[in-house]
Order: sequence, then structure tokens, then C-alpha cells
Amino acid sequence: MNEPPNRSGNTLRGDRQIPAVAEIDAFLSELVETTFGPLVVLDARFHVARANAAFLEAFRLTTSETRGKSLFKLGNRQWDIPEVRRLLGEILPQQGVVEGFRVDHDFEALGKRNMLINARRITVDKQRPHIVLLAINDITEREDSDRLLDQVMEHLPAVVFLKSASDLRFVQVNRAAEQFFGYSRSEMIGRNDYDFFPKEQADFFTSVDREVLASGKVRDIAEEPIRTRDGTTHYLRTSKIVLRDADGKPTHLLGAALDITERRAAEEHIRLLMRELDHRVKNVLARIPVIAMCTREGSGSMDEFVKALEGRIQSMASAHELLSLAQWHGVALSDIVHRELAPYVTESNTNVDSAHIVLSAEASQAMAMVLHELVTNAAKYGALSIPGGHVSVRWSREKDATGSDRLLIHWEETGGPLVEAPRHCGYGTSVVRDLIPYEIGGTVDLVFAADGVRCKIGVPFGPKGVRHVDPSTRFGDDAP
Repeated sequence: MNEPPNRSGNTLRGDRQIPAVAEIDAFLSELVETTFGPLVVLDARFHVARANAAFLEAFRLTTSETRGKSLFKLGNRQWDIPEVRRLLGEILPQQGVVEGFRVDHDFEALGKRNMLINARRITVDKQRPHIVLLAINDITEREDSDRLLDQVMEHLPAVVFLKSASDLRFVQVNRAAEQFFGYSRSEMIGRNDYDFFPKEQADFFTSVDREVLASGKVRDIAEEPIRTRDGTTHYLRTSKIVLRDADGKPTHLLGAALDITERRAAEEHIRLLMRELDHRVKNVLARIPVIAMCTREGSGSMDEFVKALEGRIQSMASAHELLSLAQWHGVALSDIVHRELAPYVTESNTNVDSAHIVLSAEASQAMAMVLHELVTNAAKYGALSIPGGHVSVRWSREKDATGSDRLLIHWEETGGPLVEAPRHCGYGTSVVRDLIPYEIGGTVDLVFAADGVRCKIGVPFGPKGVRHVDPSTRFGDDAP
């Protein structure tokens, strides 16, 4: 039996009131137009009853192009999408409500779009055909942003990791983290610090994580030791921050870290060099008064004294410059020889061996002082004092009396004035004969032969003597 309408025009059913058709239409119209996202109302044949402005704008359509038209024919049939047909024709009739239905489609006018569709089938009463509401969430830009963020994260040289706020288990790690820790993502995700690090370290990491989550503040850890899978210890500088949901509840802990192991080692090396430099500068400063006094005793005039002292100090400074350029690791012997001979070299008066031999810092300084005295003497009295004179500097390898390797440096002067052995051993001669044995445990054989000065300097192999010999260097039939 039909129930009578009440005064408002509504039909009464028990204690419920069913709105009249006009009221339903008005309600749907308001609902559609006040929804921010794209929303379309379809009739039972999947023809468009209403489409809101957001839908028209998003898919570049007009009201006249949509109202009363089949959904599958919209936009030159661009909505004739197999997934949408399956949703409306198969899934929705069975379920009545479908949420988050994924549709990826390449629209001719819009390009590729990734969408999540919420569909709801509504039946007002048995006398009216049902309608279908489709709410569309275009997630293309969000997913593009997510992919971009993932790519950035993946290619960052810094270690980046994401932990769950609830249990501090790894949710995501980037490639740099895999390479640094030595564990793959599949091994790390779902596990926590205690699965990878010693308990003491894991306790520290966990306490810091909980502190960050509790305070909500960024935590910067200037230096923390990390033992990686291969057992080596590295040092990280780490920053940690809390990520929250829309309600402000912590969801994740984000960490980013830089491997500062090499930088830390470099800084320590610099500190070591500074201590070494300080020590050596003090030694040089202590040596200068002695050099000055000895130089004064052997000088016939103030001009001679000043010139000799200046040359000796300049030689020491030159050795320091070479050592500084090499970061105090040692200096090539040929560089020292060439620097000392440089003021007197012509096209034909010198010959220097080119074999690559590196002396230690101690040996470099001592060798520079000895060579300076030999060069100065040759320039004043020997082969470098007249045209036609010649100086040869070469080196070879031999065994000493104990059977240990040593480098033998040969200084030989020819074509110079007739040499007379000095009657008194001056400061320069003392430096040549005594400095190498005293400083580095080497040997010196200085001979004032009539046809030219000859000097053989033996330098031991080791930390205070010869540091490096080029593997390709050969000394006669002998190869180091």
C-alpha cells in the first residue's frame, strides 16, 4: 500500500522520512560542487549526471561536453579505460563501495596520470535507479615527487636511513648506507641497531634516538665511531630529526650521516705535522746561533760573514720548502742537488744522476746542508770557480760492512784549479764530515785530491735515511 506524503512533500516510511526527488537532486548538486577534488555522479547507465568544477578543470572538459554523456565517451573516448569498466561493471556491483582503486592511464591531452578512485553505489529507493559517485584523487605529482625524492636520496653520497618511531627498526636505507655498513637493504630493513652493532654502540644509538623522539629537536652528533661489517671502525657525523604525521604524532626518525674517517685522519695528520714542524723549527732556530758563530770564526770580513751566513740559512730554508711541499714525507735527492747547484749551473759544468731516490725528512735536511758546503767550496775554490770545471753527482747502491743496504752518493770535481788540502778543518769541512754520521748514522769519505775534491756519502736505507727507491731504478747490475 502506498504511504501518503506529509505536508512537506516527503514520503513517510515508518519513522523515517525519504526526501523528495527535488531535494535529493539539490543535495547532490551541493555535494558535488562543494567537494574540492574531482567528483562525478553517474546514472545507472554510467552517463554523467553531474561533474564538479574540479573534475572539469582537471580533465579539460566543459559541462556541455559531459552532462548526459557516457563516461566512456568523454574526451574523445579517453575515459574508455579497461580498469574503469571493470570497476563499474564487475567490482562495484558486488561490493557497493570501493576505495583506493588504482588506475594508471595515458590521456591524450594530459599525458600519464596515476589516480586513486573511490566509488560508491547509492540507491535512494527501489523506485529510482541507483547512482554512482566517483571521487578521483590524482596522485601523479605526488608520486613523481616521491620518485624524485627517492632518486635524490639514492644518489646522495651521505648515509641516509629511516627508522620507525615505534620500535626504531630500519624502514629504509639508501645505497650509500648499504655500501658503508656492508649490509644490503633486505638485511637491514625490519631490524634494529642491536642486529648489527656491538651492544655498547647499539645502546648509545638507541638512547640518542629516543632522546630525539622525546624532545622533537634536531640532534647533531659531531663524531661517533661505527664498526662496519668487515670489522673496521669508521667515524660518522650524524644528524637525526623526527618526522610527524598530520596530527603531529612522531612516525619516523630520519638520520643523515657523513663519513668523516678520512677527514679525521687528515686532521690528525695535520696535528702530527704541526708538532713535527714545531720540533724541527725549534731545532733549526737552535742551530742558527751555532752556525752564525762558526761562520764568523771562519770569515775574514763582515761582508764575507754575512754572505756565508746568508747562504747557509737560505740552504736550510730551501730544504724546509721542499719538505713542506712534500708534506714532510721526504724529498727527492735530485731536487736537493739541483737546488743547491742552481746558482752556478751552466750548460756543461754539471752532471746529476736522475734516478728517483727519496730521502727522509732528517736525511733531506742534513744532505742539503752538506751539499751546500760542497757547492760553496766548489764555487769559491774548486771546479765551479773557473770555466771548464765540472761537477758530477751520481749515486749507487751497495752493501755496508754489516751487509745492510746503503745509498752511496758520489761527488766528484774535475777540471778545476789545483787543490790543496786545508791546513785547518773549518766549519764547512766539519759539516760535510760530521753531520751525516751524527744526524742519520751515515758515512762520509771526503778527499781533497790534487785534481779535484771527491766525496762519498753513505746513506742507510730506513726511516731516517732512504725512504723510497723507484722500482724501475737500476744501479749498474743491481736493482733494488
